[in-house]
Amino acid sequence: MLHRSFHGATCVAVVAVFLVCASKLEAQHREGAIGDGSFYAIDVPQPWNGDLIVYAHGIVDPTAPVALPTTQDGFAGLRDGWLAQGLAVAASSYSENGYALKDAALHTRQLTGLVAEQFGRPRRVYLVGHRSERWQR
Repeated sequence: MLHRSFHGATCVAVVAVFLVCASKLEAQHREGAIGDGSFYAIDVPQPWNGDLIVYAHGIVDPTAPVALPTTQDGFAGLRDGWLAQGLAVAASSYSENGYALKDAALHTRQLTGLVAEQFGRPRRVYLVGHRSERWQR
């Protein structure tokens, strides 16, 4: 009898430890606003290798509402792939859509500071972006 109760208690303890460890290994996701109508999202995997991808989205239709990049130009797939490799990912909308180069540079640059404040200073930062085929001349 003692053997069975010990075995049952051991299984319960192993499951409890697994659940605690699994909850600590989930990626962290944070969203917020940056001052003048721009929004940001930061995803940090667990474990994080210390490197950060700062994603600069392409030009967004000027008539569309200002919003975080989600599925445009395959961003969700890119983000998920980077997270699976242990890289953190930060992205923002800009305060306006269309050709907003100055605004894009400002908000993209702020992302590294936001990550450092919330998760610690990244070891390396990679700026990744592209131009949308829709807006090519």
